Amino acid sequence: MKFRFFLFLSLFGGVLYAQDVLDYNILDTAKLKCYYSYDLQQDSTDINSLRTQQMVLLVGKTQKSIFKKYSSFLFDSISIARKKYPDTNEMMSLIGRFGTGSGVANFSVIKDVPNKKVTLLTGFPGSNFLIEEKLAPMKWELEEEEKVVANYKCKKATCHFAGRDYIAWYTLEIPISEGPYKFSGLPGLIVKIEDAKGEHRFELTEIENVKDENNPICYGKRRYINAKVKDFLKAYSIYNNGGTAALQQGGAYFENPNEAKIRKRMRARNNFIEKSEK
Repeated sequence: MKFRFFLFLSLFGGVLYAQDVLDYNILDTAKLKCYYSYDLQQDSTDINSLRTQQMVLLVGKTQKSIFKKYSSFLFDSISIARKKYPDTNEMMSLIGRFGTGSGVANFSVIKDVPNKKVTLLTGFPGSNFLIEEKLAPMKWELEEEEKVVANYKCKKATCHFAGRDYIAWYTLEIPISEGPYKFSGLPGLIVKIEDAKGEHRFELTEIENVKDENNPICYGKRRYINAKVKDFLKAYSIYNNGGTAALQQGGAYFENPNEAKIRKRMRARNNFIEKSEK
């Protein structure tokens, strides 16, 4: 079998990702950690393609936050503290135990309230995208319905965002205008939110008050492609639907007897959380 860099990234992206970043942009220090379970239907045509990823929302002291995979948080924390581990092999061994992997959530979201911007960091093997937008208020409809979610008394709210209709449950017991992904703007923390089709669901599992300074709000220094959401969605669709043909157009070439399986796997990951508005 012959293959080049793109295929290597596709198959072993989790391993490379774990060694890709060893320097960071540190934006703030977390005062609160909110853990969420993210249930994603990876294939919009297959209800049995549901996968789960553990996520964490780090809320900072200066109204900045980041939402990312929990495994990425662990990796970033260890990398930043790598001076404690002068032996690189020892550090990478520790990272390996956390199972950073590529997972199902291929994004991180930074909210920067003072500068009124939200940044989406995402991509696919071989390409990292940085998508910066204005942090505009979401158009929430507040409702009277209440129920207990994750042991918190919650109120219902609905909104339309990025091609999907969402139902959210937020709690006034934690009066911060925050939530998973880009969701914010309610008078309390979003405890649970899912789209009307049940393809994307975030639910709070635990909250932790941070007492030390070892929980930075940061993101890795990479070679990012600055883009708009619509440009990324187009590239994402081409990548998933084009399979190896798309990779060959990008300058990669390989001969692989498992090409059909690779194409099928790519096409099954077609349900990014944001959609183009029709």
